[in-house]
Amino acid sequence: MLKFRHIVPLVMLTLSVPLWAATSTAATHKKDTKKSPTPSAAEVRDWKAVDANGDHLVSPEEMEKYLQANPGPLKKKG
Repeated sequence: MLKFRHIVPLVMLTLSVPLWAATSTAATHKKDTKKSPTPSAAEVRDWKAVDANGDHLVSPEEMEKYLQANPGPLKKKG
Protein backbone atom coordinates (compact mmCIF):
# COMPACT_ATOMS: atom_id res chain seq x y z
CA MET A 1 0.00 0.00 0.00
CA LEU A 2 1.37 3.39 -0.96
CA LYS A 3 1.75 5.79 1.90
CA PHE A 4 1.80 9.53 1.77
CA ARG A 5 5.61 9.63 1.99
CA HIS A 6 5.80 7.47 -1.17
CA ILE A 7 3.23 9.44 -3.15
CA VAL A 8 4.69 12.93 -2.59
CA PRO A 9 7.98 12.32 -4.50
CA LEU A 10 6.06 10.73 -7.38
CA VAL A 11 3.72 13.70 -7.60
CA MET A 12 6.61 16.18 -7.45
CA LEU A 13 8.46 14.30 -10.19
CA THR A 14 5.36 14.14 -12.38
CA LEU A 15 4.72 17.86 -11.99
CA SER A 16 8.32 18.85 -12.73
CA VAL A 17 8.73 16.92 -16.00
CA PRO A 18 6.93 19.56 -18.13
CA LEU A 19 9.29 22.19 -16.73
CA TRP A 20 12.30 20.17 -17.88
CA ALA A 21 10.81 19.71 -21.33
CA ALA A 22 10.10 23.44 -21.65
CA THR A 23 13.73 24.38 -20.98
CA SER A 24 15.63 24.77 -24.23
CA THR A 25 19.26 23.73 -24.14
CA ALA A 26 19.79 23.64 -27.90
CA ALA A 27 20.55 27.37 -28.06
CA THR A 28 23.27 27.09 -25.42
CA HIS A 29 24.92 24.19 -27.22
CA LYS A 30 25.03 26.14 -30.49
CA LYS A 31 26.73 29.06 -28.73
CA ASP A 32 29.39 26.78 -27.25
CA THR A 33 30.35 25.33 -30.62
CA LYS A 34 31.08 28.80 -32.01
CA LYS A 35 33.63 29.45 -29.25
CA SER A 36 35.76 26.39 -29.96
CA PRO A 37 37.73 26.76 -33.20
CA THR A 38 37.93 23.90 -35.66
CA PRO A 39 41.53 22.77 -36.10
CA SER A 40 43.05 23.03 -39.53
CA ALA A 41 44.47 20.03 -41.38
CA ALA A 42 48.01 21.15 -40.54
CA GLU A 43 47.27 21.04 -36.78
CA VAL A 44 45.94 17.46 -36.81
CA ARG A 45 48.24 14.43 -36.94
CA ASP A 46 48.01 12.03 -39.84
CA TRP A 47 47.36 8.87 -37.83
CA LYS A 48 47.74 6.64 -40.90
CA ALA A 49 51.32 7.85 -41.18
CA VAL A 50 51.90 7.15 -37.47
CA ASP A 51 50.53 3.60 -37.71
CA ALA A 52 53.47 1.92 -39.42
CA ASN A 53 52.23 -1.69 -39.40
CA GLY A 54 48.62 -0.90 -40.38
CA ASP A 55 46.91 -2.58 -37.41
CA HIS A 56 44.88 0.57 -36.59
CA LEU A 57 46.64 0.79 -33.23
CA VAL A 58 49.46 3.19 -32.42
CA SER A 59 52.05 1.56 -30.19
CA PRO A 60 54.48 3.62 -28.09
CA GLU A 61 57.30 2.49 -30.36
CA GLU A 62 55.46 3.66 -33.48
CA MET A 63 54.67 7.01 -31.86
CA GLU A 64 58.26 7.47 -30.71
CA LYS A 65 59.59 6.70 -34.20
CA TYR A 66 57.08 9.11 -35.77
CA LEU A 67 57.92 11.92 -33.33
CA GLN A 68 61.65 11.51 -33.95
CA ALA A 69 61.05 11.83 -37.70
CA ASN A 70 58.45 14.62 -37.35
CA PRO A 71 59.16 16.82 -34.31
CA GLY A 72 56.46 19.11 -33.03
CA PRO A 73 56.24 22.82 -33.92
CA LEU A 74 58.40 23.85 -30.94
CA LYS A 75 61.31 21.48 -31.66
CA LYS A 76 63.82 21.80 -34.45
CA LYS A 77 64.77 18.81 -36.61
CA GLY A 78 68.24 17.45 -35.93
